[in-house]
Amino acid sequence: MTKTEATTREVAHEITVSAPADAVYRLIAEVENWPRIFPPTIHVDHLEKGEREERIRIWATANGTAKSWTSRRTLDPGNRRITFRQEVSAPRSPRWAAPG
Repeated sequence: MTKTEATTREVAHEITVSAPADAVYRLIAEVENWPRIFPPTIHVDHLEKGEREERIRIWATANGTAKSWTSRRTLDPGNRRITFRQEVSAPRSPRWAAPG
């Protein structure tokens, strides 16, 4: 495979919870919740947000290092399904600024 060829990987995560399906979907669909419910997640920003599609930047730790990447998501609340496609992977640490 050359450096320009893309590799597609499919990953599925599964967990059993004692909660109504609509509440669980809403919790996962609202990325603002992720730092509380997905411990590796540091922060998530919306870059684009439509009714059913959005583009987000995620900052999370992996192997003790902060990383960020951009993903597109398609939301399907009727079927309680969210599909992701990672766009850009950035192996650098996120940059923070606090103007003073």
